[in-house]
Amino acid sequence: MIKKIISILVIVVSILFIKTTKSQWFDPDFNPSYIISDFELTDYSSMNINDIRYFLNQNNGVLKKYTLKNPQNGKIVDASEVIYSAAKQYKINPKYLLVLLQKEQSLITDPNPSQKQLDWATGYAVCDSCLMTDDEIQKYKGFYNQVTNAAKRNRFYIDNGKTSWFFQVQKYYNIDGESISPINQATANLYNYTPHINGNYNFWKIWQKWFAKKYPNGSIVKENGSNTIWLIENDTKRPFITWASFISRYKKSDIINVNHNDLTQYPIGLSINFENYSYLKTPDKKIYLLDNDKLKEFESSEVSRYFGVNPEEITDITWEDFYYYGLGDKITMKSTYPSGALVENKDDKKLYYVKNGYKHEIQDPQILITNFPNQFKLVLSKDEITSLEDAEPIKFKDGTLIKSKNNNSVFMVSDGKIKEIKNEKSFNDLGYKWDNIITINENLLKQYSISEAIDIKPEEIKSEDLLPENKTEKPL
Repeated sequence: MIKKIISILVIVVSILFIKTTKSQWFDPDFNPSYIISDFELTDYSSMNINDIRYFLNQNNGVLKKYTLKNPQNGKIVDASEVIYSAAKQYKINPKYLLVLLQKEQSLITDPNPSQKQLDWATGYAVCDSCLMTDDEIQKYKGFYNQVTNAAKRNRFYIDNGKTSWFFQVQKYYNIDGESISPINQATANLYNYTPHINGNYNFWKIWQKWFAKKYPNGSIVKENGSNTIWLIENDTKRPFITWASFISRYKKSDIINVNHNDLTQYPIGLSINFENYSYLKTPDKKIYLLDNDKLKEFESSEVSRYFGVNPEEITDITWEDFYYYGLGDKITMKSTYPSGALVENKDDKKLYYVKNGYKHEIQDPQILITNFPNQFKLVLSKDEITSLEDAEPIKFKDGTLIKSKNNNSVFMVSDGKIKEIKNEKSFNDLGYKWDNIITINENLLKQYSISEAIDIKPEEIKSEDLLPENKTEKPL
């Protein structure tokens, strides 16, 4: 009896262990129903031939020096030309082909692959029930044929997405014991090519390490094909709920277009619901000024009237809205410019940002344009400005691109510090705009502490990052 109980306990523990282990196989950010976006699959102009060569050279795989004869014209070409041509011909993202080559045969990182790895580079036509020696698939053998047919097949899936025997969007399928419903065509493509969760997890994992970009805090991003604008802050993504909540803080030119997987790595943070410096009223009738995620209570209705709060400008909010925000200092009759004001010294024309009795010098007119694009400027006398206490000068807000007049290094302001963007490729890969760079004097730049640099490089793929997978691709 005791042995029987022990046996039962062992079975139960084993089941629990298996379930726990299975849940730990996958990164929590992995969504098996949405692996990459349609844009990411079809962005065939994402890399030119030199970009592909550069990428291969950054890795240590055989493909950085691999050449072969093009069976179409007999010319000697390198791997980059084959990948670029296939991507362009079938309008498939070359990044997709690079990840596929790594997922299937590790050719991007393996310096000494076998001939079999090269012959079946993308796993095309090799299925669970197929042998690589089968006569019917020999016409797909060879690096050129593998890359070209992989691109061709993915274009075929896109053009024939409603074919009944293919995985289709928004239909449910039992895949490896899990119920999966592809949300978009790109995900359906991936399951048509490799109908196993593990294989597509590996694809996603490699994509994340190589092509999902990390954006510094302060970045304003929008996914291709979506209308939602996000603020990257404290390593989360905060959605702007309305256009007014966005435009009261930033400019349209601040927006960076990003891909789906660039955003999946960020958990969703608190939404940005209201315009900055909105007047908000809670259910208990108290009135607050929203000041950069801080609610500053007006001490009384008399105080709110004293500062010119128009009842028609007050927005009623719920307690749920209220608890989104922290609390700032109360606004009293003694508060000076509680919502902040831009002022100019009438005598020497110096600019300041004045708030709560403190004056912060604006040392460059471009800070005025960048940080306060929609605020009205007041003109005060020297005596009025002298009566205010001095505080730290205003710096450029997070997300601003700046450079010195003395050299060409470009920096991004993030968390109040500056990060150097190490090279032009990193700048372009992150979607920054050259027109947004602000040139300032060297002394102003030196006021910033320097943080870690921004340098876009593919991360190393480790064996422990990936899972065993089955090959299931069949020829047309």
